Amino acid sequence: MPGRYEAIESVWHQIQRETVGAIVCLAEKEEIHEKSFEYARALEAGIVPCSVLRFEIPDRGAPRIGVLSGRSQAT
Repeated sequence: MPGRYEAIESVWHQIQRETVGAIVCLAEKEEIHEKSFEYARALEAGIVPCSVLRFEIPDRGAPRIGVLSGRSQAT
């Protein structure tokens, strides 16, 4: 999760340097906010420097029907 163990700005620089096209995000919004507040703020503000493909799966849970069948929320 971006910004969980390192400064979020460092992650953004690495994403740009390595031309990352997308982040696949499996965590729910609450988990992101709890574990990486700066990443949560960036998602809310729409300032992540690449696409984010969201497939929310409850922590220690299984995906809900439809989550992995192509019905994602891209931000």
